[in-house]
Amino acid sequence: MAEYYATGYREHYSDIAYGSPDGGYATPGDAQFEAAKDSWHQSQANNARALGEAKPGDRVLEIGCRHGRTLALMRDAIGIEPFGIEPGLSEAQKAQEAGISCFAGTIEAYDPGELRFDQIQSFHVLEHLHDPLSALIRMRSWLKPGGRLVIEVPNVYQPYGLLEENFFQNAHLTNFSASTLRVLLARAGYTVLRTVDQGVLFGVAVPDEHAAELPLPFAPRLLPNANESAIWVADRLKTYEILERLRVLLLATGPTMELLNELAGTLKRPGFIPHTVSTVTEMAEYFVAQDAPRAAMFVAVAASLGPYPAEICSRFQALAIQLQSIAA
Repeated sequence: MAEYYATGYREHYSDIAYGSPDGGYATPGDAQFEAAKDSWHQSQANNARALGEAKPGDRVLEIGCRHGRTLALMRDAIGIEPFGIEPGLSEAQKAQEAGISCFAGTIEAYDPGELRFDQIQSFHVLEHLHDPLSALIRMRSWLKPGGRLVIEVPNVYQPYGLLEENFFQNAHLTNFSASTLRVLLARAGYTVLRTVDQGVLFGVAVPDEHAAELPLPFAPRLLPNANESAIWVADRLKTYEILERLRVLLLATGPTMELLNELAGTLKRPGFIPHTVSTVTEMAEYFVAQDAPRAAMFVAVAASLGPYPAEICSRFQALAIQLQSIAA
């Protein structure tokens, strides 16, 4: 894996798309690609500054800093002292050329010596590590007293795209929810200040000065909601997988009774609420646009009978009534 990250990883994901100013996506070669990528790094820098409360002169270490663009933007905006760790050799060189004190290698091989940091940040890195718990404990030892850790990871409760072809990437070794991220940070000796769910997850934490020998042992009582077991998550991931497959098919073929019946049956399964709501809404709007309001109403009625909170079922019922008037 170290060899992969040092050489092939960035090439493997070189065609990644970034959100463009016009609301679409820009890929390498597009006229807006560089502007879209820079906007993405600016957003990342803004998040790091806001969540970490970084100040002028702070020493900030970014794990997986790529070419150092986020750190450079923070340095130029408020005058931090930037440091980075980047396993990609060419990317690390670019960071060094940008004036970032960047270690070319993995977090496991990094030794800061006596250097300590006011803020350590990582964006979509923790899920790549073989032992995220040990890595978090190491990061804790590099923070000054009161220093902040800012972590961003994908949210397994809000996957995107098809699961096997997209969300569950081979390089992602661990998946997190807000609950399990909090527990992992606590076990690594941190006090969690906040977690933020914006589709992706952010965690902000400081070292717990009273933590016992690390890592702290796991206990079910650490989970905010003990009902959200592995089976609970797996059931909802299965629903997500089926809904995404049906959504792609229905958008390609239009409503057929076979697909609509399968969709109605799937909506009886427990699912992730934001994804279910967005899928039903998208399908209803698409069917109305295709002059098939009865199909849209069929989907809304099926969703209103699903195993969802009362306020969600009421939203689906209201949508079904609205669509009934269109179908009439």
